[in-house]
Amino acid sequence: MSLKIFAFAPIIVLLGAGCLPSTAMIARAPAADRSKIPAWTTAAPDISRFDCSADVCGARLILYRFAKDKFNWRFENRTAPSTVEAWAASLPKAVFVANGVYFDEKFQPTGLLKTAGTFVNDRKYDLDKSGLLELSPAPAVIDTAIQKIDLATLTEAAQSFPLLIKNEAPVKSFKDEHTARRTVVGTDTSGDVYVGAVPEDSISFPALVSLLEKTGVKWNNVLNLDGGTSTGFSVHAGSYEETMNSIVQVPNVIVAERK
Repeated sequence: MSLKIFAFAPIIVLLGAGCLPSTAMIARAPAADRSKIPAWTTAAPDISRFDCSADVCGARLILYRFAKDKFNWRFENRTAPSTVEAWAASLPKAVFVANGVYFDEKFQPTGLLKTAGTFVNDRKYDLDKSGLLELSPAPAVIDTAIQKIDLATLTEAAQSFPLLIKNEAPVKSFKDEHTARRTVVGTDTSGDVYVGAVPEDSISFPALVSLLEKTGVKWNNVLNLDGGTSTGFSVHAGSYEETMNSIVQVPNVIVAERK
């Protein structure tokens, strides 16, 4: 199965989004049935897909669920950025690639990022206002306001904000309620891993939380990643392919490979 999907969004720079502008325009792909109630479907072995249209959910949400213990996860960071689609083309063993965490105008992460046991950036956001995505030895979204972390033991980890769901409970209020495209990562109570995006529509954090609650997932923790024009993902799992490319080039991505 092969899907080649591109998202439409205006080319803008969102304050605090860590995104740089691009001249590339991306066209919206038609949905097969925008009135259909969404359900989880099998995309490939150990990978499921959820797609809720804007007509049904208010904003289009695409989520991928990865069975726990079936994939190796890591960050990739480069000084020369690429679009998510170009990142995926350069990583032939990857079954999934998505944009990563916030970055500045020099393409450096603005919060902590450690990959392959080496710090790309050791400057930290306030621990009570952010979350930590740890990808190895197993993916976990950590609420650093209540759980201490040992930076020396981390091999694949990065900070982002805000947490959208904490300890199975949706977050009820946010200081920042501006709207943008979004990318999220989370785990459920059984340990499966989810990465998804609102790739075509602009949505606030409160609306995104409500959208996540409609998926039927028994969430544990969910963390917002960089979004806006950075939002993008690419799946290459056997005969199944889907790409929702980022509008701008990004310096870091999340990568999953089969064990």
